Amino acid sequence: MSMKEMKTRVRARLGKKALTLTLNSRKE
Repeated sequence: MSMKEMKTRVRARLGKKALTLTLNSRKE
């Protein structure tokens, strides 16, 4: 696995986490 792939994977995971955080904050 190349560095580019790792960075993309990490970014996708962080993006998902950020998305859930924003959704949770909107509910409250």
